[in-house]
Amino acid sequence: MLLNIDLRFVEVLYELNATERYISLFEGQLPILVKQEEDKALDRIREERLDMDDGETDLIRQELYDLTENVLPRFFRNAILVTLWSIFESAMIDIANELQSAQQRALGIDDIKGDFLERTNKYFRHIVNFPLNVSGKEWQRINMLKVLRNAIAHCNGRFENITKDKDKKEIRKWEKANIGISVEMFGNLMFSKPFVAETFYCVNNFLTSVIAEVKRGTPSHNF
Repeated sequence: MLLNIDLRFVEVLYELNATERYISLFEGQLPILVKQEEDKALDRIREERLDMDDGETDLIRQELYDLTENVLPRFFRNAILVTLWSIFESAMIDIANELQSAQQRALGIDDIKGDFLERTNKYFRHIVNFPLNVSGKEWQRINMLKVLRNAIAHCNGRFENITKDKDKKEIRKWEKANIGISVEMFGNLMFSKPFVAETFYCVNNFLTSVIAEVKRGTPSHNF
């Protein structure tokens, strides 16, 4: 008896699942990390008898605030956004290659000009006749993710180091929209817990939908 087991793109689904678990674990651990750092700061104040020195105590408390409110969330959430973009990009390349092979197309996605999202949209629409939903909220969030990922990967999230004025204007627009993006006092991009969660779900929903549609339209191997 032959079993129809379609294992195409299973690594993408595993990566999405692992990322969702990582997000949950990090956000669950963040309050514990914050409490640990608070305890360290209080121990230092007591051990060094700094409680009578308002200036030194204030400095320690300021360092604690910056660490727990800015550094720790920024470090982990930035990494999550970069990972999400990597999963999305590699998944779309894999899907494009699958469709190219199934349809025996001469042109590959790398033969199309433009940035990655432009090439992807053109290739799926015009070469493999598989139009993507580029008007939905998922694609809009993925386009946002592209800009933010570049700012993190190329500028370490430093707003002033972003070279494209268009990207700076976009980020300021998103900041004003109050969706969970901000530029903190030292010029670093910051992202809220809900923003990261929503971005994950948009990438996850988009990819799982495309993968399901590809599987319905092209045959898998029998085992």
